[in-house]
Amino acid sequence: MTERKVRQSNLELLRIVAMLLIVAHHFLIATGKLDYRTGVLRGGEFLNAFCVVGVNCFILISGYFGIKFRVSKILNLLFVIMSVLAVDFLLGMTGAEIFDSQYAMHTITPFVKGCNWFLPAYIALMFLAPVLNKAICNADGKELRMWAALLTIVNLYAYFCSVGSVNSNGYTIFQFIYLYITGACLRRVGHVSKIIAVGLYTGGAVAAWLVSQYVGAGYKAFAYNSPQVLAASVGFFMLFTSLDIRSRLVNRAARAVFVVFLFHYIILKWLKNCDSTLIVAALYVSVFVAAGLLNEIISLLYNALCSVAARVRNRLCR
Repeated sequence: MTERKVRQSNLELLRIVAMLLIVAHHFLIATGKLDYRTGVLRGGEFLNAFCVVGVNCFILISGYFGIKFRVSKILNLLFVIMSVLAVDFLLGMTGAEIFDSQYAMHTITPFVKGCNWFLPAYIALMFLAPVLNKAICNADGKELRMWAALLTIVNLYAYFCSVGSVNSNGYTIFQFIYLYITGACLRRVGHVSKIIAVGLYTGGAVAAWLVSQYVGAGYKAFAYNSPQVLAASVGFFMLFTSLDIRSRLVNRAARAVFVVFLFHYIILKWLKNCDSTLIVAALYVSVFVAAGLLNEIISLLYNALCSVAARVRNRLCR
């Protein structure tokens, strides 16, 4: 009996690493080591320069593989969000000071004003994916490279001229469409040298840090559509595409990253009052462990509900 082949894990590993970087980025802001609003230097800028690529890499992965739109995917996403909302509510009911359920629940509910920008933007991308996929499939390599180049020009114009109606700092659906097409383009380009990939990542990150020190420490340095962050993101992404890794453990762990993203907001507000680096580090690790366990429970519940729904549908169809 032959053993089933394990699928590639390089970009699944990137999902995990990208989430590690995203949570680290949020912890830097929450602990006061980074100040996007005033641009005042707080000491966390150098570390953030290497962490800020996380979100861009997630969307590059989506573009690289392509999002296959299914109603079941939307339902699963909403079920996961509602499950984490329920857990946040229950944790808030404990009265523990560390849990700010009101902030967390407001942040991760994609249908309320002032929620986290990522969720509605990604849901919108999921709905736009069939149109984008059709265009990408019908484009040859030259056309796709031209689209990516033109969108890069528009993106950089919006960044340098602070054109909010287009994409002044990368927190928009335009940014996601741009990265989605760029990810598809990078798939056609194929692997690049690890040296080039590391050089792009390191060079872009150092450039972001230098901008934070001598130009501005806020969005000017770390905007997702800034040339330095885009270069670092593409370099980091291409580094992982060049790896050959196969691991069932990595593939399984990567399924939990969305729950990690939703769940970590429950403690962010409390971190501003924490002066202990050791406690912050322990909470950082705890978020991933707890979210990993929570994801397993949510998956079991969702699969059970799907099974019940299938049985009911089969009986109704008899």
